[in-house]
Amino acid sequence: MSYSVNRKFGYTRAWSRNRLYAERILLIVARHKSGVVFRDKAMEELLKLIEQYEIQTHQDIVNDYIRYGDSALSSLKGLRK
Repeated sequence: MSYSVNRKFGYTRAWSRNRLYAERILLIVARHKSGVVFRDKAMEELLKLIEQYEIQTHQDIVNDYIRYGDSALSSLKGLRK
């Protein structure tokens, strides 16, 4: 039941996605601090990363709702048999 609720609200993917994007941000910051990337390029990469994060978050939420709905319907169909 807990997994089902977490899945419905997108928490199962959110944890993994947030961890991945936090690591990507740390990498950009490290590259900037080490002088590999200058400030403008680092800011550009961060903006691109934020845009990707928003798109991925939306896709994950929509996909979780679809999968949750499919799972719920499958469970109901199983009860009818």
